[in-house]
Amino acid sequence: MIYNLSEDSYRTIQMNKAHQNDATYGIHTYYIARMRSGEGKFITLDGDIMEVFPGDVFFLPMGLRYNSYWHGDNEICWDSFAFTVFPESNSEQFPMQKIHADAESIAIMDKLVSYEHVCSEAFGLLYTIIGRLLPNMKRKNDKAAQLIKRAAQFLDDHPTATVGDTARYCNVSESGLYSAFRANGTTPVKLKQQRQVEYAIRMLTTTDLTVDSIAELCGFSSATYFLRILKRETGSTSKEIRNKAMM
Repeated sequence: MIYNLSEDSYRTIQMNKAHQNDATYGIHTYYIARMRSGEGKFITLDGDIMEVFPGDVFFLPMGLRYNSYWHGDNEICWDSFAFTVFPESNSEQFPMQKIHADAESIAIMDKLVSYEHVCSEAFGLLYTIIGRLLPNMKRKNDKAAQLIKRAAQFLDDHPTATVGDTARYCNVSESGLYSAFRANGTTPVKLKQQRQVEYAIRMLTTTDLTVDSIAELCGFSSATYFLRILKRETGSTSKEIRNKAMM
């Protein structure tokens, strides 16, 4: 086993403006993190969605492929703890999730990020945090996860499909589809909107179509509704997304 501990293994990350991070290549470590200020949203390629707010502690498994969106009124800040060896052999059973952390665990996190250099005590604190949080972590619902993955693959190719269309493709009832999504902390509607937004971003950055045309092609009921969902999901306006693509 290789324990890859460096100064980057525990650090506080700060930003002063909305930001999107593309991690669709898959991350190379596990992460436990704590949100200090601002808000974040993680959207995986399998369709899972997790929103984090100040005070939330969350976990990202090694290999996770996702896009993340960060925004806030002022500073966006979180503590990040990275590690390469998971305490349990079957680490794949633990999906992306938020975790309950007690006051003592938070105090240990505060102490760890205060270290400026790697040392044996910092190494011990990192795995003390992991060990304290692990009993509070949820394992995957495999059947539900597979159903969500199938739904996500369908919506990749059919971003304007309805929830009913998706349920029929997955060979389940709409109520069964909703139940599977709820077991993993999300809904089919959120996944559908995420795929619609991804489709809209591709058109905003690769075509000169108007916002009205893009909203219609992506299946939104109106341009106003489309712009509201786009801002909520990405933290950016359609103009900002187009301007960034031209840079």
